Amino acid sequence: MSLYLTVGYPKAELSSCDSESNLKYWLWLQGLKHLSSHKKRELLQAYGSPEKIFQLSPEQMGIAAATLSEGYGRGFDALRQKQLVRSEWMVQECLAQDIGILTWSDYRYRSMVRGYSLAPLLLFYRGTLANPIRPVVNLVADPLEQEQAISQIPRVCSYYRERGYVIATGLTFGCGSRMIEKVIEHADTLMTFCSGGLDRCYPLDSYRVLERIVEKGALVSAHALKVVPSTQRNLERDRLLGNWCDETVVLGRPDSIKASRSIRYAFEVGRGVYKAEDLERIDQNSAVAETSLTIGSAPIGSDDAALGSFLYELLRHVPMTTSDVADSLHIEEGHALRLLMDMELCGSIEGFSDGRWQVRQSASTGM
Repeated sequence: MSLYLTVGYPKAELSSCDSESNLKYWLWLQGLKHLSSHKKRELLQAYGSPEKIFQLSPEQMGIAAATLSEGYGRGFDALRQKQLVRSEWMVQECLAQDIGILTWSDYRYRSMVRGYSLAPLLLFYRGTLANPIRPVVNLVADPLEQEQAISQIPRVCSYYRERGYVIATGLTFGCGSRMIEKVIEHADTLMTFCSGGLDRCYPLDSYRVLERIVEKGALVSAHALKVVPSTQRNLERDRLLGNWCDETVVLGRPDSIKASRSIRYAFEVGRGVYKAEDLERIDQNSAVAETSLTIGSAPIGSDDAALGSFLYELLRHVPMTTSDVADSLHIEEGHALRLLMDMELCGSIEGFSDGRWQVRQSASTGM
């Protein structure tokens, strides 16, 4: 049985800056293959709108393609794709399913995000988006640390609510569901970012939670339709959150896997990061920051030898479960387990009954 279930929410309006006819060109531009988000934005700056890019003549397309670092041939081939059938279908599907479309040119697309090279041209949402002038705080926590996080949420939400902040968080189900529900209970205005499409309910038992999020604000995603959440999309979501929010508050331990990634993403763009325990700012040169930057900087696409070396350094800082390792190294759990078992056989790490792995004390002191 599919884990998706179609859901309905209050009607979302089209972007105030873009008509229905114009949205199909935005969807066309976003869907062009072989062109990075950065290059698509360069084209927008040069030609003014997706519709004008779509209407370029073959000669103009050649001039435009010659300026793209992806290469003339790839750029020209991308711009030759003049089909709007799928884009028109997506506009109608979003309207039918009450999914709003937020374009790069919309005033509600926060200006501070536009410096992020991977920022999507479009965001999709259900519910009501907050005034972009209001500051936004991102609440992050490792789901495995939920008891401490849950105890901190009322006080942290109260502090930021009184100061006019929008509360933002990434959508995590399973062992993180209770934290999400606690945030919903204490937030005034809420923005919750998810990593899958907004046309379906994932997982099945989350319907009521999603309804409550929409009642408090908006459910936001870089994906509109028929996209399943994944580890890679979770990472993309967390990085977008780090750029979207003015501040990040870490619930529970700041050296946990999820918190470390979020701290790194916030530091990369110069945002303030605070500990929920005392709302004290985390200094970027502190030991906590050093650990977080180490854990959050895993190599992507490396061979097993490089991944193993990096994993050893991670485990010197903090014990991890197999799932933690997979998330940190951006690999499948089976791959992570093979790495861990090889390292255990070599005597460099050891596993414990709680499912976590860490460097053997003798190996650590002998290094």
